[in-house]
Amino acid sequence: MSFFRKLAAPFLVIFLSSALMLAQSSNATLSGFVRDASGAFIPNATVTVEAIATHQKYTTTTSESGSYAVVDLPVGDYTVSTRANGFKVSVVPKITLQTAQAAALDVMLVAGAVSEQVTVTTAVPIINSQDSSVGQVVEGKSIEAVALNGRQFWNLVALTPGATYTPGGQGTRTGGGSLRSSSVAVQINGTGFIFNGWSLDGVDITEYEQGGTNVQPNVDSLAEFKVLGANMPASYGNTPNVVAATMKSGTNSFHGTVFEFLRNDAADAHNYFARTNKNILKRHQFGGVVGGPIIKDKLFFFSDFEETRQSQGITYANIVPTDAMRKGDFSAAAKKPINPATGLRFTNDQVPISPQAAFFLKFMPTQSQANFSAPQKLLIMKGDGKVDWAMGTRDHWMARYSIADNDEQDPNAFQALGIQSLNSRAQNIALTESHTFGGKWLNEAKFGLYKDIFLFGAVLPGTNFLAGAGITGFELSQITPSFPYITLTGYTPFNGSGVNNLPKSNRIRTWQYADTVSYTSGGHEISAGVQVLHQRHTFFNGQNQEGSFSFTTNYTGDAFSDFLLGYPAAVTRAYPLDLYGSTGNWLAFFAQDNWRPRPDLTLNMGLRYEHDPFYDGLNGQANAIDYSTGKLVVPTHNGGMLINPNAQPVMPQLIPLFSDRLLSSESLHLPQSIHRTGPGVFAPRVGLAYRVGNSDKTVIRAAYGLFPIYFDSNMSLQWVKAPPFEVVQTVNTSSKTTPPFTFQNPFNGQPLVSANPNPGVACPGTTVAYLSCLQPAIWTSPIDMKHTYMHQYNLAIQHQLMNNLSLEVAYVGNNTKHNQLISTPDNVPNPGAGSIQNRRPFPQWGVFNLGNTYGSANYNALQVKAEKRYSNGFQLLGSYAWSRCLDNGSSESGPQSLGQLSRYYAPCDHNLMHVLTISSVYSFPVGHGHYFLSNATGVVNQVVSGWEIAGIYTARSGLPFTPVLSSDVANNGTSGQFPNRAPGAFAGAVGNPTPQRWFDPSVFSSPTAFTFGNSGRNILTGDGLVQLDMTLKKTFPIHEAANAEFRFEAFNVANHPTFTNPNASIGSNSAGIVNSTLNAARTLQIALKINF
Repeated sequence: MSFFRKLAAPFLVIFLSSALMLAQSSNATLSGFVRDASGAFIPNATVTVEAIATHQKYTTTTSESGSYAVVDLPVGDYTVSTRANGFKVSVVPKITLQTAQAAALDVMLVAGAVSEQVTVTTAVPIINSQDSSVGQVVEGKSIEAVALNGRQFWNLVALTPGATYTPGGQGTRTGGGSLRSSSVAVQINGTGFIFNGWSLDGVDITEYEQGGTNVQPNVDSLAEFKVLGANMPASYGNTPNVVAATMKSGTNSFHGTVFEFLRNDAADAHNYFARTNKNILKRHQFGGVVGGPIIKDKLFFFSDFEETRQSQGITYANIVPTDAMRKGDFSAAAKKPINPATGLRFTNDQVPISPQAAFFLKFMPTQSQANFSAPQKLLIMKGDGKVDWAMGTRDHWMARYSIADNDEQDPNAFQALGIQSLNSRAQNIALTESHTFGGKWLNEAKFGLYKDIFLFGAVLPGTNFLAGAGITGFELSQITPSFPYITLTGYTPFNGSGVNNLPKSNRIRTWQYADTVSYTSGGHEISAGVQVLHQRHTFFNGQNQEGSFSFTTNYTGDAFSDFLLGYPAAVTRAYPLDLYGSTGNWLAFFAQDNWRPRPDLTLNMGLRYEHDPFYDGLNGQANAIDYSTGKLVVPTHNGGMLINPNAQPVMPQLIPLFSDRLLSSESLHLPQSIHRTGPGVFAPRVGLAYRVGNSDKTVIRAAYGLFPIYFDSNMSLQWVKAPPFEVVQTVNTSSKTTPPFTFQNPFNGQPLVSANPNPGVACPGTTVAYLSCLQPAIWTSPIDMKHTYMHQYNLAIQHQLMNNLSLEVAYVGNNTKHNQLISTPDNVPNPGAGSIQNRRPFPQWGVFNLGNTYGSANYNALQVKAEKRYSNGFQLLGSYAWSRCLDNGSSESGPQSLGQLSRYYAPCDHNLMHVLTISSVYSFPVGHGHYFLSNATGVVNQVVSGWEIAGIYTARSGLPFTPVLSSDVANNGTSGQFPNRAPGAFAGAVGNPTPQRWFDPSVFSSPTAFTFGNSGRNILTGDGLVQLDMTLKKTFPIHEAANAEFRFEAFNVANHPTFTNPNASIGSNSAGIVNSTLNAARTLQIALKINF
């Protein structure tokens, strides 16, 4: 049989015989060669790997070439024994295997009787010589020892070279946003957080709507986690980065921890911009973990619980009118309002008060009540339960259930508007079963379910305030009415339900079905399989059913006097969106061979195929734009009928009104997802690891991989925001005299859904247009969408400097094609005079908020890492990255318009040129049995022993930002346009920036009307971050099986402020001024833990 056939045959056998497979595993692999003293390979030797904590054994035999491999080993400590006829038994008493590690252990047998034993003290080499990827394992010692703000393990992802996050405090939470993607907003190798996958015990826990995860285990329950950030094996996919965490398991002994962490504002420093007052903070985090045997050597349990209770004061400094102005008396006002009917001042400067204004004034605080502090309350409860069962010597079962509940109560800026509530629950179920067939084959079946639910409460639900104020024109649905949203230019707004489209709910569910088949033979470790993911996202959105009312200076010169008169400048209304969302099925096949053709060389060869069809809209609620006709394509079946014409309450009325602007998906031969995404993507992964001089001291690794990236479901969730599923109507005016509509009757008696009463007649010229004459803005996408994928490549050299200390230098790069931009403005006219709407390419529509795959990005970095594993009381992990990230749109909004893509190619929004992170743990060698005072006993030993210090130091460059115009100079209906910039490579930058003058706005100017400026994106840089977090710990023995641990933790020890980027709106009085910090002021925390 030829060499190729020998190599290909195992791939085909396993690939065709495998069933469903979950492509992520957190377990380790141990492999190597067995030789005699002369270097000759020994076949048919028996290698037994035994877990020290549970006595579970994994056995295999060496091949004809003397190679062996044991796969699917849970994280932990093992004893390895090797025996062969005519040789003494070799025993390695302890090796430690880490998450997703490919460990190498070569064994040399000494001639002698099998009854004799040789104990080998050689440990697993600390350099990575078995795979070509670049990543980082964060050990349990680091997770347990260092100060973690909020006790979130993902803070430590930043210890990986090329990874960053922003250290902060337990700051103000807004509507639950910090519970979702922003709570795990880490960037890895120049990618955004939606490019990160998260797994726990090998089961996917990623929240695919906004990235991140809401299953965040108690840090005391984690054994360790690994960040896989460059060229993972073909068994990984869906995202180019994965954070794989592993929970602890029960052992043959009972072990546990109980803890409480306390914070109080009395110990915290003042914020840089609030030096006189501190908000009240009371925070308690308490809980525990426990694990042990149910049946020794067979059945084990592990469980944990944590509760967080926090009450944090939020200070509001509202801008409100004077008591006299509330009565209509502006005689003392600096600026006198003008009567729009006469063009003159009101008689005695007394402004009439409409009944509607009088009604809502009751909810606006007076000047004496404008400044106040109110508590924001937070309650989080989370826990995990895990069971491991060794059912015989060939089968192992694992079952886990995780839950996290959140109850958040956020005060309103106006106390009379009460509290906004957020309740959420995240759950994950994991079930795995592995079965060994002989010593060569392994099958692992997996099942997972991830669920999220978020419930956002409305503002003062249960009362029809519009009816109470006598306002007409709003057709409420059956959901509970609440308070409207009212803005007044120059004053604090009434933050009613419309500000966040309340009430609303999000429900996310991801099912996983899996099976793994692995085979080892002749130096090959081969695996192959399939991954199936089913996702369903369902939502409810209150929209603007209560209305949004905007009062400006349009009529009287003062927004509050406009409000009193009842003359709004703009009003918006909409039907609430009933149940909508998306569903999708994702499928991937892979085959991977890790081959050691010789002891000093490992080849990693893999191929992955991912089929990621676009999401289907729930009940057919989706659309796409056909650029050849300017019509919206909607899903149809059975000869052009909408899949569900009653999916939204308003659809029966909207369908005939917009029928001339809609197109059947069947007429274009499109699938139900109405997007041509093409076939799946084949993704090769190749790499090598070469041990220089066949030693365990130096290794060179190189790899290339192609990584398909899932379609962001947040893109598809927006496509219900277009006819015939939704209609949003906004009326506005440019009149300065006679208002075309009022606070009491903003739509002049016209219902939201109504036909033009004069068919065939041009749309009325009034600002109150009939619905059939509207040109609504829509959320849509092109029919032809491309699969997003990333090329990754790396070259690294790693050297072991001494025992447990290594140095690695690596080049890491990636290039993303067809990057997803969630909302890029399109249907934008060229700069010019005249009506924007009439100049649009498709004047029947307003602006397109276009989800598309027209983006591109690349990242190149030099990464350096020094690592000393914990030994002799000391651990060190230091990393430095010098990098550059370029793209044409980093955020969901992308460039200001689709036609500006080339001008937007610039440093990424999250580009950080320099990042240095150092983490260390040091146990003082003082006390009985240690280097200093080794003979200390009694009280002296209690005082001087058991001290440990740990810290994380972070220093990094600032984030880039873009000066923009505050007005639409080009007259094309877009915002954020570039100004003109004076000549000079560094024009605008100042030598010593301060919060009062971070950049020089005078070098920027407004371009000539109907033109674009010559400036560009991300041309200036904000403040760099420098922060040190530290822990001082003292351990007191209680008895030989238990101890007490007192911890003192400090975040931002030096109280060094890192400023946010400044106001970059050219023309604003505050341009160039910074008014907040990126990180929190110094925060102190104390804790007590009991370990047993």
